[in-house]
Amino acid sequence: MTFDSQTTLAHLAERAFRAATCQRTVDFGPIQVRLLGASPEHLERIAQPLVASAGVSWAPLQVVVATADSVDSRYIPPALRPRRDQMIVAHREGITALANGSDGTLWLLDPKRATATLWIKAFDALPVWEHTSPLRTAARWWSTVQGAAMVHAGAVADDERAVLLVGDSGVGKSTTALSCHRAGLEVLGDDFCLVEPPTSSAPATAHAMYRLAKLDENALNLLPHLRSQVIGTGWRGKKLLDLGHDSVASRPIAAMCHVVQEPNSPTAATPLARAQLLRAVAPSTMFQQRLWEHETWNVLASTVRSVHCYRLSVSNPIEAPAVLRSILEADPL
Repeated sequence: MTFDSQTTLAHLAERAFRAATCQRTVDFGPIQVRLLGASPEHLERIAQPLVASAGVSWAPLQVVVATADSVDSRYIPPALRPRRDQMIVAHREGITALANGSDGTLWLLDPKRATATLWIKAFDALPVWEHTSPLRTAARWWSTVQGAAMVHAGAVADDERAVLLVGDSGVGKSTTALSCHRAGLEVLGDDFCLVEPPTSSAPATAHAMYRLAKLDENALNLLPHLRSQVIGTGWRGKKLLDLGHDSVASRPIAAMCHVVQEPNSPTAATPLARAQLLRAVAPSTMFQQRLWEHETWNVLASTVRSVHCYRLSVSNPIEAPAVLRSILEADPL
């Protein structure tokens, strides 16, 4: 892929940096992020849904946010202007560019400078999911740089350990995870979490990312006690719930559960082969990644090998917390 010498990725990133007139520092999971942009309101809206992973710190990351008002679109190389159904990836000058036609974003990822640059036409033109769970692309990339991965999974925990809940979209991960809210277990996330693989001296670890969770109307009917925490409506009409925490301690991962719906059976967990669990978590996570597939696979595989694996058959989500608590009590690290 070729670029005009006057519109290189480095020039675009530098122009965005120079246009930034305000900054804010926020903890995002285990990452300390320095946000820069031309609008304090935009930075506040990005920071608000983020959750800090208390007591843990990866290498810091700088994120520069630019819009067409601060950096004109003519500075974007024509090769990085995808159609709405396209995603374009390019590498130049040590920078990875990721242009997504579906949401109108352009990310420039520069590991040498530990900087991610986000260009968008207009902040309010971003899709709903970019407002409720912002910086996902930056988190996917930076977790890979740190030898970790962003995993498509819910996570619940007691005071000492966590269980990851995996499966394709729509299987009930969010409903199962949120059934544990106010039921004696902590919800680290309903859809995404950051996972560090095990090492010779430490188990695999889960980090929370966002304070907002999502439930559809059917799930809220099953968990009516959560209606008081609904703060708005998100993508595809799902209700947004505020989990009410600004920071969450990271937890070592004791187990992973493949969530399946079985309305006519008791809610129960049964042992599952690790290969089957890996097949349940890898496709949706790899689809979300779109890049860094090899690194992500290695994190998933080593994590699955290090924990107990179960098939969690859910009939009534109200019964799930007791089953998950029994897993945590039975599977100490």
